[in-house]
Amino acid sequence: MKVSIIGAGRVGATAAFLLIERGLCEELVIVDVNRDKAVGEAMDLKHGSAAQKRVRVIGTDNYALVKNSNITVITAGIPRKSDESRLDLAKKNAELIKEITRNVVAHTSGMILVVSNPVDLMTYLAVKESGLNERKIFGLGTMLDTLRFKSILTDLYLDSDDVYIIGEHGDSMVPVLSGVKDIDMDKYLNL
Repeated sequence: MKVSIIGAGRVGATAAFLLIERGLCEELVIVDVNRDKAVGEAMDLKHGSAAQKRVRVIGTDNYALVKNSNITVITAGIPRKSDESRLDLAKKNAELIKEITRNVVAHTSGMILVVSNPVDLMTYLAVKESGLNERKIFGLGTMLDTLRFKSILTDLYLDSDDVYIIGEHGDSMVPVLSGVKDIDMDKYLNL
């Protein structure tokens, strides 16, 4: 399988490492506006994984190399500052995500996973900009929030297998506590 990652920052590099480490791809392309960063990440991954997996890893600033990717993961974006709202961040990242989406779909019709924040809005923009079937584009959504919540509950020695966070990633998300077994709601309501 061929996977491309757009964005060689911390999230993109971590995703690339996990894809290689778990043997989930045979070819991995990392695209970043900073070509040297993409090439450096690719080289580190290639050298670090040589003993385990045979994966072709390429770092570039050229979107043409995403050609025939089965899935493209968009991690690029401007990080949110502590005094910024998610709406402020959306305004900054909107044009970037549109441009990235246009560049990706010009070279591949594979699936797209959006990780860039605010993820729900950026996923919507990618769907609209791509012209692809909306079933081919999806966002990370509240999956990370669900995993964080399960981790907190596990630290409290609570069974958290059937616990989820729903809604939009951000201030309006809601924890669904009905799946927590043996919980004293009064005691843990202030999680």
